[in-house]
Amino acid sequence: MWLLQHAQSCPNLTQVQRIGRLVKALKSKEGCCFGTAENKLEALSDLSRAATSDEQRAAIVAAGGVPALAQLLGHSDSSMQAAAASVLGSLADGGESSANAVVTGGAVPALVRLLGHSDSFVQEEVLGTLLSLVCHSSWSRAAIEAAGAVPVLVRLLAPREQFGSEGEWQMAAACLLGHLAFGGEPIKAALVAAGAVPALVRLLDHFNSNAQQAAARALRRLSDDSKPSAAAIKAAGAVPALVRMLDHCDGEAQAAAARALGSLAGHDEQSKAAIVAADAVPALVQQLRHRSSEVKADAVAALCSLAVGSKPSMAAIVAADALPVLVCLLADRDSGVQAAAAGAMGSLAADSQASKAAVVTAGAVPALVRQLGYSDSGAQAAAARALGSLAGGDEATNDAIVEAGAVPALVKLFRSRSSNVLEAAAGALRRLAAGSESNAAAIVDAGAVPALEMLQGHSDSGVRAVAAAALRNLAAFSDAKHSGMQMALPEQLHTPR
Repeated sequence: MWLLQHAQSCPNLTQVQRIGRLVKALKSKEGCCFGTAENKLEALSDLSRAATSDEQRAAIVAAGGVPALAQLLGHSDSSMQAAAASVLGSLADGGESSANAVVTGGAVPALVRLLGHSDSFVQEEVLGTLLSLVCHSSWSRAAIEAAGAVPVLVRLLAPREQFGSEGEWQMAAACLLGHLAFGGEPIKAALVAAGAVPALVRLLDHFNSNAQQAAARALRRLSDDSKPSAAAIKAAGAVPALVRMLDHCDGEAQAAAARALGSLAGHDEQSKAAIVAADAVPALVQQLRHRSSEVKADAVAALCSLAVGSKPSMAAIVAADALPVLVCLLADRDSGVQAAAAGAMGSLAADSQASKAAVVTAGAVPALVRQLGYSDSGAQAAAARALGSLAGGDEATNDAIVEAGAVPALVKLFRSRSSNVLEAAAGALRRLAAGSESNAAAIVDAGAVPALEMLQGHSDSGVRAVAAAALRNLAAFSDAKHSGMQMALPEQLHTPR
């Protein structure tokens, strides 16, 4: 006990020196006076309390603490293993630098070996530490997968009495698998090959809401940008289970299910058809009325993903009376919901003339024009893009947009500092000006030309390109009987006869 007492009480030692003494105790050989199990457990307890600041975590790493802790993970005493895992978890919680140090210090293989430990307390500490690692270190994902964690984690998804009756083990394992899926296609392929997908799908019907959410999130991350994984998820029967989750009493579970369905819908028409066939659309429309902004925004995003490029899905969305609800959401108090609803309107309008007419009939145009005046740049850009999608079609729709006051509202957006807003506003004016002399005249009268000319010097190439295109569309009518247009447009844009 002398070394520990000296480390704790010597007034001449700095905190860094005390940490060095504690790490030295961990490295001491069994049998010597400093290497007893009691001393090491006390040192681990003190290090756990010390690993609460970046400076002290760095001191533990600099003193060689990670290899010493990794070695203790192989100790025969389960209390020692759990305590060592806990300190490593505290280090990992310190951010990228200290989490990376845990990975490079060789702790990951030793942690993974303990995932199958018979002591539930050891397993709990190890799962927590691995979760901290994947949250803070991108290096950890490949290291955890290479250490053989995936098959063990898949086994932990199974309902076994050893792992408790409340689903917390399954939730932790599903969370960890979901974070591993961020590692790219090779790790996703390994997860699918290990049987993670059917196990996660079974978890969607678990009575524990946290376990359900973790499974839905893991499936979404597997599906994102991975057609092979999405195909495996559909084949495992995930779609009906996710649709059932949409009726869950827990808002976070509903949101997680909507996000997973939205990810699956983004892959192909077959996925969209399967989701529509499972009656997801009415359930998603019902979520649009939820009190939670998160649930509403995720439901809108899922409907938007379904709508893109799919006439059957579009028809199902219109038939479920989604449009009036979406119009109401344009005035939602949450700017994220406003932007999502406007984005959905734009996707619906871009599909066909019939869907465009349905959007206009639902009263979207005046609501979108009002949204142009909101303070949030994301909502402004989404509304401008939606109006751009509606414009450029039939003359009656374009006239309705102009009559609703869209032109001055769009021109006013040229004061914005957001490139997204500027590009969206210029794009909407470009489409409104195309093929319509009266609309072009209204745009010039609103003072758009000087603003568009200024945007041609903008640092964003997208803004410059759209502004130039809008000016070209306006120039097509510069020889018309509108002196204001002839005077306002730059001479080089006048179209020769």
